[in-house]
Parts: sequence; structure tokens; C-alpha cells
Amino acid sequence: MASWGDLGSISQIIDYDTLLPNISRLPLPIGQRLAQARGWIHGLIDYDWRSQGIGQHYVREATLQAMQALMPEAGKKRQLLYTLRRFVHNSREEWESYLFRNQKVMQSIFEKSQIEGLEALIEAQKNGKSLVLLTSHLDSYCMGIVLMGMSGLRLNVMTTALLKDPRLDPVIQTFFQKKIQGLEMHTQGGKLMSHEKNLSYFYKALSRGEAVVIQADVPAAPNADAIAVPFLGEIRRMSAGAQRLAIKTNSLMAAYLCLHQGVGKYKVICTSPKMIDPAHPERTLEPIYQFIETHIRQFPDRWLAADLLRVYENVQGSN
Repeated sequence: MASWGDLGSISQIIDYDTLLPNISRLPLPIGQRLAQARGWIHGLIDYDWRSQGIGQHYVREATLQAMQALMPEAGKKRQLLYTLRRFVHNSREEWESYLFRNQKVMQSIFEKSQIEGLEALIEAQKNGKSLVLLTSHLDSYCMGIVLMGMSGLRLNVMTTALLKDPRLDPVIQTFFQKKIQGLEMHTQGGKLMSHEKNLSYFYKALSRGEAVVIQADVPAAPNADAIAVPFLGEIRRMSAGAQRLAIKTNSLMAAYLCLHQGVGKYKVICTSPKMIDPAHPERTLEPIYQFIETHIRQFPDRWLAADLLRVYENVQGSN
């Protein structure tokens, strides 16, 4: 008789190895609708590959707590609706990753999409200036990498070794391997690598005048170097890796977000690149975190990492 673990593995194989690849081959309007329907199901049953990996369903409850904090005046029904919609947007983002290797589809998306502020980043790179680009797990952030790369920006992206965690089902690890391969098709020769094992690669990439993308909405690990910045209503301890990279390599710092605007249509927004203030890096980082916060508050249901909010450390509260 199959165990719950076996059934979970079977469902993941069907979901990630059969359903998603097949709907990615359909016309975009149909594929997107099916991906969104998949997300509603995930939300209703509280399914997320991270929950499955540790055997504990927590994402929906943690996301609901985040929606209550981000939308305190909204009613309980709306907070719950936005919580479920987070799963819908997450499913669409996973479906998008299967499109990256389809050159014809990506060319169509590229032609329909809009990128604001990229010219300054490309000009800086042409002049030999390296770039540290901050983003967040908001909406179609990976599609943003593809569209910027297709525009000519050479990009390297920090991932995490957790994507190869042995607790994850092999089909999930394969999903991310294929996602990375699809992304690398558009990064102008740049690579996606885990920061835990390949930090020297990113320093070398910056020394060559390339760009490195880092997630800014990741909280600092306990006892790790951190920077305290205002973010989502509190002074938070956030990872200091990006500022360290920028200071040591004399890189410019900027941010980008990518918003889904309709079937096959996206908008990438880039901030102007700035030289980080080594004596007071928070002066450079605070506007970037404000840029990210503004869009999270505008689209809270699209913040795919909303479940992290409860683990952020409040500097004021820890004193």
C-alpha cells in the first residue's frame, strides 16, 4: 500500500513532469488560464514544493499572516482571497519558466513587453562598470531576467544550494535545473549559481564588468552580517551580501522588478544605477528597499515570498 510520502511524490511527478510541460506547449492564453487554475488548487490544499520537502504545510498560513500585516484594514475574506491568489501567481511564474526555452514564444513576449530604465544599465556595462542588481520574489522576477538579457544585458544570478536539498523530490530538483538552463539561454553568457558554493565566481564576474542579480527580500541569517533598513513598516535585519559585493568590487547598484500585465506581456522597471556609499551603505539601499516595498504593497498577492515576513527580525524590537 502506498504511503502518504509516496502519494506526494507521485502527485509532484504528475504536476511538474507532466502537467506543467504540457500546458506550456499550448497557446499562451490557454496555458496561462490552466496555470492559474492549477494555482487555485494549490492554494485550496495548501500545496507548495517547500512544504512538501519538509513534510509540513505552512505556506498558506504564513502568507495569510503576511496579508493581514500588509492589508490590516482589509476584511478577512479579502485577506484570504489575496492569500490564495499568491498561489495562483506562483503557479503562473512556474509555468513561465517552461516558456524560457521556447525561442519563438519568448521572442513574441519580448516584442510585446516593456522595459523602463534599462538603457542606463546597458550604458554602464558598455563603459566597463559592473552592476549589482537587487530584486525580490515579486511576480515574474525570473521573466525580468530573461527580458533584460534579451535586451543585451549580461547577467549572472545568485541562486541557493537549497534547490538541491536532498529532502526535495528529484522531480523538483529537475524542474529547477531546467529552469536554470532556460534562464541561461538569455543571460548573454552569464551563469546562475548558488551563492553558498560559488561566491568567488560572482566576484570574478563583477571584476569583468558584468551584472549580478541578488534577491533583496531574503532576511539575514542568525548571527550573520546584516544591514538594518526600513522595510515593510519596520527596521529589518536584511542580508548584507549585496552591499559587500558592491563595495569590494566598486560596482554600481540598482534594482529591478518585473510585473505581469496580461497574456504574453510584461513590464520591467529598473532603477537608476548608483555608486554605493561605503561609509553609509544604508543611504544607497534604503531607496531600493522603498522601491521594492512600494510594489509589494501595491501587489501584495504577487509577493511569492510573503511567508518570509514572519521570520524577519525587527531591529527595534530586538533591542
